[in-house]
Amino acid sequence: MAMHLSSALGDEGEWRGRECPVDTAASIIGSRATLLVIREAFYGTTRFDDFVTHTRLTTAVVSSRLKTLVEHHVLERRPYRDAGKRAHREYLLTARGEALLPLVLALMQWGSDQAPDGGPVRANDSASGARVVVEPRGGDDRPLDADRIVIEPAPAWTSGPDRV
Repeated sequence: MAMHLSSALGDEGEWRGRECPVDTAASIIGSRATLLVIREAFYGTTRFDDFVTHTRLTTAVVSSRLKTLVEHHVLERRPYRDAGKRAHREYLLTARGEALLPLVLALMQWGSDQAPDGGPVRANDSASGARVVVEPRGGDDRPLDADRIVIEPAPAWTSGPDRV
């Protein structure tokens, strides 16, 4: 089972290298540590010490990942102050970060499906109790296998001398 590449893309080109959307996304969120920080942000974690505790990563790693996610507008940093305490910063998902929800759910689903016992957690619809399932769907709302997917040049990439 494989996706199909449009003949307009060919086998070579910048779209396979640094311009590839998968490569671009992976360069920002592709490490285990970064994904754990994003997971925690979806779980409602906002404070640095809580990110360290919940991810079991070092303070240096969490600091580095938070900095990267803020630089790429996945998280935003906001000041907060508890009564009688010094000011701190909290980290909140931006709209760009919230767009990662399908990815986080797909990784959770895949991880649970691979665990012999179904894993320790699963995502359920709070209204129906049914398991949340992430799957590709076409414009006709039918589930898609990779065989039905064609990777084509994006409209902005069809012009210019160095494009497709």
